[in-house]
Amino acid sequence: MRLTLCIFLLIAFQTQVKAQDSLVVNLEVIGLKKTLPWVIYLELPIHQGEKIHKEQLTPLLDQSKQNLYNLALFNEVKIDTTQKATQLFVKIQLKERWYIWGSPRIGTEERNSYDFLSALQRRNLDRLVYGGYLQWQNLTGRNEWLILDVKAGFSRKFKADFIRPYLFRKLRIDMATGYHFTLDKQAILGTAQGKVIWRGDNQSDFRRTQLAYLSLRKRFTPRLQLRAEINWQRFQYADTVLQGSEAQDLSSFLVHSTNQFQYPSLTFSFFRDERDIKTYPLKGYKYHIFGRYAGFSTNGGVNFGRMGFTWAHFLPLGRRWNFSYGLQYVNTIGKNLPWQDKIFLGTRKREFSGINHELRGYQAFLLVGTEQAMMKLEAKWAIFPYQTITLPFIPVKKLNQGPLGIYLTAWMDQAWLNDNSLTFADPTYLNQWLMAYGAGLNIIGFYDMLLRVEYGWNRMGQGGLYFQTTVQIK
Repeated sequence: MRLTLCIFLLIAFQTQVKAQDSLVVNLEVIGLKKTLPWVIYLELPIHQGEKIHKEQLTPLLDQSKQNLYNLALFNEVKIDTTQKATQLFVKIQLKERWYIWGSPRIGTEERNSYDFLSALQRRNLDRLVYGGYLQWQNLTGRNEWLILDVKAGFSRKFKADFIRPYLFRKLRIDMATGYHFTLDKQAILGTAQGKVIWRGDNQSDFRRTQLAYLSLRKRFTPRLQLRAEINWQRFQYADTVLQGSEAQDLSSFLVHSTNQFQYPSLTFSFFRDERDIKTYPLKGYKYHIFGRYAGFSTNGGVNFGRMGFTWAHFLPLGRRWNFSYGLQYVNTIGKNLPWQDKIFLGTRKREFSGINHELRGYQAFLLVGTEQAMMKLEAKWAIFPYQTITLPFIPVKKLNQGPLGIYLTAWMDQAWLNDNSLTFADPTYLNQWLMAYGAGLNIIGFYDMLLRVEYGWNRMGQGGLYFQTTVQIK
């Protein structure tokens, strides 16, 4: 009897202690001029009237700040707390960004920055393009994105993309849709010794491509999401592809003897993103599982599937030191896929959002296959640690405040590639480990801008200076 009474009193005492350590959350958001308040509340791991334990407070506030920064809506996020008895008052102060950006476009149509600089050095403007770009974010305060990209010249392009977060707010479902149209006078079709081969005469249209897509994304939490997309692609090559002396050579890039084919695809992505700041992560991790099936109900002979995963981990080793590594594997099931639907290392591809197919040290090459494995290592030392700064000499408040960070890096990349398809394959760099290493300077600027200036050497002893504007390990 005494033992039972002691246990009862102990449980009651622990419950009372826990109740005393619990705080009731009272949220206040200030600084919003266009963004709707519910957009903020849905990103927070704490909620109005919720009880939280004191020990949970610091990590929850840190996560709240990171989530709000990752919306890409605010130049500054400040969170202040005040405690009165069992009440916790959380004041979130926000400074909204400038949301409309437009710019003219002029340059050359190249697959990456390495080829672009090479063309400028050769003074080769045969692939000159010009046009305009518009990016309009937060149209009605719901963090929508409207992106228009129009080009003329060597390539004629029209791209329109629209992203609508929380199309169904209660279900936490986002929507994205778009249409891309391209008319090329020349197109990259094949490689020799890993170097790209351009086909076409630069006088008439060589390839017409179209893409239309609709995707839905389910947010289980701001950091755990599932995305599904249905899209339709159409490729049409000039009649000369199947005529003349080059017809037999070019036919090896197609799935059957026709110069046009179209097919739908179904794509899915499941990922958990626990990185601190997505534009330049310094701590946390991310895993991403993705897949695609293409060619069902098609008369184009296309039929293949693709599966893959990525893992990225970012480790702070001190105030100025950081280390990160990434693993990636992608494999294709099925052999009936056109050349342009293979895995490419050395050029951007829209297939899976948030996947990086860049292999540093090999930017001069285009490496193509159906199976790919990759590992990346990087150490960073902060010359100027990542932080929010203000430039008082700029009078516009939306433009004078933002993040700045400058980091020295040392890195090593490795990749392996194989090709099991029926279409053209360049065997030069297949079935061997490709390795490169180097050093660089990373500059993180306002409005999520990133410039990576890196010098790398590959396993053949070739070196070069390269420029990139995206995060290397994703």
